[in-house]
Amino acid sequence: MKICLLYSVEMSDTRSAYELTKTLIEHGHRKIGGILKYDDMQGIARYKGLIQCMSDYGIKYDDDCIRWYSTREMEDKFGKKGLTHIYRHTRECTAMMIYNDEVARVYLEFLDERGIHVPEDVSVVSFDDAELTDNTDVKLLSAIHPKNKLGHITGNHLLRMMDDEDWQTKNYAYRFPVRINDGNSVRKIVEVNLDRKWKKEYYTNIVCYLLVNDERGINYV
Repeated sequence: MKICLLYSVEMSDTRSAYELTKTLIEHGHRKIGGILKYDDMQGIARYKGLIQCMSDYGIKYDDDCIRWYSTREMEDKFGKKGLTHIYRHTRECTAMMIYNDEVARVYLEFLDERGIHVPEDVSVVSFDDAELTDNTDVKLLSAIHPKNKLGHITGNHLLRMMDDEDWQTKNYAYRFPVRINDGNSVRKIVEVNLDRKWKKEYYTNIVCYLLVNDERGINYV
């Protein structure tokens, strides 16, 4: 008898991170950094989604722009010195993916104290869609983590499995679809994309200009 080990109820952190990254890319962001947690599976999964999406879109990512922390390092990492260190490594990024909304709020406060505003100066995406009370108009663009529904469905599945003599042969797995809230923490970057024909004409004109002025004895050095 073939036993099916599909009993989990979960949301896909990898897919959620992929969709958040896709949103950033669609808004023109190419230099994307992150603050992620390395001592749990969620942090690793979110990292995988980030780099997979960037790779799929042919965008090079700088691993130095991904700043990692663990549970026991939180006090040091998110103190003034630790946050300054994070910022120094990610200051060139136009967008940041942060492990969850709680950490994101700490980082937003740090940026705000330095006159760096979200989303005007840097865009931020996060996870959990937590209801955090603060004095800012910024609502984090966040992947929704349906904790209550996760618990409800898990409980129902356990009850059904207890009443099912053949539960080992059935699929009780459930994966929540990815949902993103309506946050306003991402801005669109306007990029000037020159088509091939325009580029050719532009550089041809520059070369002709330089040649003409070279004949006139004009030195540009």
